[in-house]
Amino acid sequence: MLEKARYYETEKQVYVKKTTKPLFHVTAPTGWINDPNGFSVYDGKIHLFYQYNPYQREWGPMHWGHSVTDDMVRWEQLPAAIAPDQEYDKAGCFSGSAIEADGKHVLVYTGVTRVKQADGSEQERQNQCIAFGDGKDYVKYEKNPVVTGEMLPEGWIDFRDPKIWKENDTYYLIVGNKNDNQVGQVVLCSSKNLTDWKFETILASNENGDIGTMWECPDFFALKEKHVLICSPQDMKARKYEFHNGHNSVYFLGDYDANRCRFSKDQPHTLDYG
Repeated sequence: MLEKARYYETEKQVYVKKTTKPLFHVTAPTGWINDPNGFSVYDGKIHLFYQYNPYQREWGPMHWGHSVTDDMVRWEQLPAAIAPDQEYDKAGCFSGSAIEADGKHVLVYTGVTRVKQADGSEQERQNQCIAFGDGKDYVKYEKNPVVTGEMLPEGWIDFRDPKIWKENDTYYLIVGNKNDNQVGQVVLCSSKNLTDWKFETILASNENGDIGTMWECPDFFALKEKHVLICSPQDMKARKYEFHNGHNSVYFLGDYDANRCRFSKDQPHTLDYG
């Protein structure tokens, strides 16, 4: 399926006039583009991936498109990086992130599949998967998925958009989640080798029920003496001049105890008013 996507985008993009595209914004060669993923540096290049449907101008079977740059202005379009071609991701390769590790470019993404229930209905399953590459071609790990919803302390409805980073000798992964009680949260997992992961804790949650539902696309990092958690809660209600978008991008400032994996967050604030 990946080769099909690469062939299709190569054949179709010749019909797209360069004058119809912006000069310095990233665009796909064809089809549909949304969520940017895996913004990372590898082998001296800045890599940007994005959710991508090469076959239609509408949201569809999610691939990862791929662009690189040296200067954040001039972008080179590379072939599609991954496609939904395995049992565990056949319903889509959803958003994620990337990191350089041991000379490899490592992609971490949400693989989506649908599981038939006893009553004949289908239920979506979202788990976290990994792929290793050289900056152009990527091979999915043979034992995917590496982080599953069964690892969580409660059942899961939505479980997607992993963000990976490394501290000292340990890799960490946060994932957006909504549990069976419709509580949005961000969960934290850890690994020593990128392939064997364990659940650590619920890093932050909508315990009072007033910060939307599903918390998508999380990010977590230190900023001077504080830590910042960014996420995109769905179905938020407006508070005076904030959160009028419904689905918002917000940030929390707080204190993080790395030894106990505890984050004490303040109130959410609007990240942008787009």
